[in-house]
Parts: sequence; C-alpha cells; structure tokens
Amino acid sequence: MINFLFALISALSNVSQNAITKYGASKIKASGNLNFNAIKVSGAFILFLILNIMNLSSHAPTYIYGLVYGILLFVSTMCGYFALKSGPMALTSLIVSYSLVIPCVYGVVFLGEVVSVKRVAGFALLVISLFLLRKKSEGKSFNKMWFLFVILTFFSNGLASVCQKMHQTEFPGLFCGEFTVVSFGVCTALFLCLKIVRKEKPDTCGVGLWCALPAGMLMGLNNFLTLTLASKLDSAVLFPMLTIFSMIFSVSVSKLFFKDDFSKVQMLGIVFGVCSVLLIK
Repeated sequence: MINFLFALISALSNVSQNAITKYGASKIKASGNLNFNAIKVSGAFILFLILNIMNLSSHAPTYIYGLVYGILLFVSTMCGYFALKSGPMALTSLIVSYSLVIPCVYGVVFLGEVVSVKRVAGFALLVISLFLLRKKSEGKSFNKMWFLFVILTFFSNGLASVCQKMHQTEFPGLFCGEFTVVSFGVCTALFLCLKIVRKEKPDTCGVGLWCALPAGMLMGLNNFLTLTLASKLDSAVLFPMLTIFSMIFSVSVSKLFFKDDFSKVQMLGIVFGVCSVLLIK
C-alpha cells in the first residue's frame, strides 16, 4: 500500500512540475530559458543537499551513477522544457511517459524479469498508441522541433530510469540521498556552465522566474521517490504504474488548465495507452 501511495505522489509531483514549467515557460523570453532551468534544477539540488547534508557518505559507485544520471537529467530537463514550451502539455507528457518501455526492456533482458503474453500484447498496444497520438488534431499541425524535443526527452528519460534501476539493483535501498544530491549537482553545474558560456543575463526571466523553484522541488521529489521505489518493485511493475498515474493526471490538468483539445483518434490512442500499461504491469 505504501509503495502505491509513493507512486501516486511521484506521478502527481511529476505532472505538477510539468504544468508549472509550461506556465513559466510561456511567460519567459527566449533569452531567459537557461536561467529558468538553472534555477529549477538548483532548487532541487539545494533542497536535497540540506535534507541529506548530515548523512552523506563517500561512495564512489554511487557518485559515478549520479554523474551519468545527472547528464541524462540535464538533457531530459532541457529538451522537456522546450517540448512543453512549443507543444501541448498532455501529448508531451504522454509520449515521454511511454519511455517506460526502455527500463522495462532492460529489466527483462538484463535482470531476468518475467516475459508474458500479456506484456508482449501491452508493448504492441503501446506502439499503436504512439502512432495514434501523433495524429494531428483537426485544423492543427505539430511543430517539427516539438517532435524532436519530445523524442530526445523520451530517450534521455528512459535511459535515466535505467540508471536509477541499475543503482538500486546493485545497492537496494542504499545511498538514495547521495545519488540524488550528486545527480542534481551535476545537472545544476551543466546548466550554470551553459548559462555562462551563452552569457545569458540574470534578469531576463521576468514573472516566469517564480515558477522555476517550485517546479524544481517537485521534480526532485519525483526523482527521489522513483529511486526509492526502484529497489522495491520490478521495472515492469514500477514504471507502468507511474505511467498510468501520470497519464490520468496529465490529461486532466491539460484539459482543465491549458484547454488542450484531443481528436477522437488521439483519445483512442490514450485509451490504448492505458490498456497497454495495464497489460505490461
């Protein structure tokens, strides 16, 4: 029951940070993009550094995993930001959430997790769902750059989940604080370096600046809970469960707050997506 609750909170925090990021991005000029993301990830880094400062231990393998995860988090955060800024929140979140297929395949191939007929059927439905979701709504077209950013976010997010699972498979229930602090520290450093290289001014974020900090804290909470759950549940259970919660929350928030519309074909794709996740689980 507690794992179910943690998964629910993790998905809700993920969707909430996406919504806040999309709103903040809509208020920011192009010259403020790096500022927003630097503040966002540094908010999560500072939060977890404060929470874990007294309990941090020196563990080289965790630092290596954290470094790799931090780089993937940097790519996912940056590309996810531009995907949310240039396209619909619900479809962005839904397609990215399907990155569950990557850690699921890793679990089956490398960890010996069970392959069943239901899971194969689930993956088939997942492919059909993606095909239907990419169909254009009537009178609308998708930005090609949006699609590129979504794909990059999809793969970096999926590989980051594999990194989390690898760490917690090797060190179950251990060094979660160290992993989180190192990964967000690396991500923060990369954004700050890029910001300095690009010479972005510190006052260009405007009102969107106020969205960065809470979005970062929610992103950190989501990552920490996912890492914690990775030691307790199989990949083929955890990631589909997180995905179906995220799908429900994303569609609801997108329609209520951003007035996103879905074509009948896309709604069918969402239904197939829910069915696929249930079968994979």
